[in-house]
Amino acid sequence: MDFKKIKNDSRLKNFVINECKENQSSIIFSNDIPKDDILIIKVDKFYNNLHLSETPKSPDCLIVIACKSRGYGLFLVELKSKTFKADEIIKKFENCFNDFIKQRFREYFYISYEKIELSLVSFFDKNRDEYDSSLIMETFMDIKFNYLNKNYMIKPFLRHQTIKLCYSKN
Repeated sequence: MDFKKIKNDSRLKNFVINECKENQSSIIFSNDIPKDDILIIKVDKFYNNLHLSETPKSPDCLIVIACKSRGYGLFLVELKSKTFKADEIIKKFENCFNDFIKQRFREYFYISYEKIELSLVSFFDKNRDEYDSSLIMETFMDIKFNYLNKNYMIKPFLRHQTIKLCYSKN
């Protein structure tokens, strides 16, 4: 995958960002991942910029990292504060797989990844809100997203998620 080519693509270059952060929630990268091995695309802004009569739902960020020996890791991230509707979250991930990855930018992103994670990173004020990750996990437990004959589920994280260096399976 050619990160430089993706960053210079006229359809995507305005949506390539340096960090995935919103609503007091964020993605943190472990220090062993070189900055040049990280690609972050603000998928929701891409769709908003199309100015369609009905904007497709999408997660906040698509993140690709280069794995240690070879291959890539894919992370689709939705950052939320407080409440959310499960069916809307599901539509966001479905659209990202089915339209953004498999159709619009197939030439870049429709590949076999060493690691795939779907994340819901939420900010909850412990003094005012009750955060129950088991309840959120239960909400999404039966929802599986199929990508290249493998199933993936949405994992909840509180405030931040740390993305660690991935390793190729071979």
